[in-house]
Amino acid sequence: MARVILLAILCILPASGQTGWEQDQSAGKAMLEQRRFEEAEPLLRLAIELASGDGREHPELAGELDLLARIYLAQMKLAEAEATFKRELALLEAKHGGEALEIVPALNNLGRVIQIDAKRICEARDLLLRVIAIREARQGPERPDIALDLIRLGRSHAAEKEYQEAEPLYKAALGLLERPRETQPSGDVYAQTLANYAELLQQTGRKVEAAKREARAKGLQKERAAKKRE
Repeated sequence: MARVILLAILCILPASGQTGWEQDQSAGKAMLEQRRFEEAEPLLRLAIELASGDGREHPELAGELDLLARIYLAQMKLAEAEATFKRELALLEAKHGGEALEIVPALNNLGRVIQIDAKRICEARDLLLRVIAIREARQGPERPDIALDLIRLGRSHAAEKEYQEAEPLYKAALGLLERPRETQPSGDVYAQTLANYAELLQQTGRKVEAAKREARAKGLQKERAAKKRE
């Protein structure tokens, strides 16, 4: 019955030259954007089923798997999200190789699911370290994207009070963010990282240095807020 209902939905979708599974993907993506997760989930599962009807795992399925995994995650269906992100990652690795930039989003998403379980934080860090290694190898060690990865890794260690491990990561991230370049992450990222580093300094007894960093972070945040109001 559920399949009949889903096929009926497909019949009323506007004609666009898309195949059945592409229509399911488009409808599922639209519902995801509208946060209609319970409706999007069966559509995307059906899209994947239709696209893999010959029993093989096609690289083109990666997009549908990514959407489905994000829907599972939004509903806190963590086991399903993890399994689906892993399936997506395997397809991308088979297509592009295990050291390609194309697999970085899947690695990041998988890590975000795994790190929800505090007992698996080391697994999540290993995935993030793999992301950093790929970016450095493919894009060079001074890319601003790497700063964002270093910040995430630093916060992970700081949350566990592993300040000795977190500090060099924050410093390296700030160093990258301070370099002039055409494309940079938001200035809010720099201010927030300064604030994170200030908290670390406070926790490790360096109150004077912490106060300086915190004041700088607050000053930047005020500047950003004032510009947004203009």
